[in-house]
Amino acid sequence: MPEQAARLIVQTLKRHHKVDVEGLLAFYGLPAPHTLEVAAEVSSAADSSTPDGVKYQLQTLPVDVKAIADGDTVTVYVDTSDPREAANIPREVHEATTAQAKARAVTDYKKADALQKTIVAAGYRVINGPNNEETLAKKYRIRLRGIDASESAMPYGKEAKEELVKLVQGKPLKVYVYGDDMYGRSVGDIYCSGTFVQEKMLRKGCA
Repeated sequence: MPEQAARLIVQTLKRHHKVDVEGLLAFYGLPAPHTLEVAAEVSSAADSSTPDGVKYQLQTLPVDVKAIADGDTVTVYVDTSDPREAANIPREVHEATTAQAKARAVTDYKKADALQKTIVAAGYRVINGPNNEETLAKKYRIRLRGIDASESAMPYGKEAKEELVKLVQGKPLKVYVYGDDMYGRSVGDIYCSGTFVQEKMLRKGCA
């Protein structure tokens, strides 16, 4: 029954933001929850800043279009000045970053490029900002949770990728990470400028 389906969705997405839950219900043509019990769960969602089951949250740097693999996977970078990241930078990355800065200062670009390879191999990257400032950032591959878009080479895969590009290109993201998949990607919910990206992809028929 529609009401039971609506209740199941609300319970599954318990403590997500109310607007996201109601948006999904409307998308599938299901009634808004109206019993006191379910309404209380949605109210709880609106009051919670972090959904249940989230292991950690990422605030990313603006997304590079080249980092969007397809309609449900994107590579992001997080500034290591973030307290969570700062506490976990490997010593060899610290040393390579310092040595790279010194090499560039004396225009030893060959050495600087070699050190960049060391940094990248460790899962980090030195990114140049808009004012030419350098930022050490940690790399994360994100698999959008709960949707399955076609791969780029498959039918409708190009359209799915293009839609994700429109949503996130050049913008910072908030990512709620729930865990890792078998390929080592972080599985999470992505928000861009307050928009729940997975919901947008579903509404556009891209996943």
